[in-house]
Amino acid sequence: MTYSFNEKCIDCEACAPYCSSGAIIVHRDGEHIHCEVDTDLCVSCGHCGKICEKGAVIDNNGNQARHLPKTKW
Repeated sequence: MTYSFNEKCIDCEACAPYCSSGAIIVHRDGEHIHCEVDTDLCVSCGHCGKICEKGAVIDNNGNQARHLPKTKW
């Protein structure tokens, strides 16, 4: 299972530093930023979903990954 971002993603990059496998790719084109998950690198750790406050991280089945405050990790 891998994770991806849905339409709720605001490309804030908050999840990228927490990706243990470096699967979150941040594309910068001038002022525009776009984040995506490299499914070949994703190890399904779920850290991106834990940090995302927008509920933008989904699994292969379309299920939203659950946000958890850092104090509950």
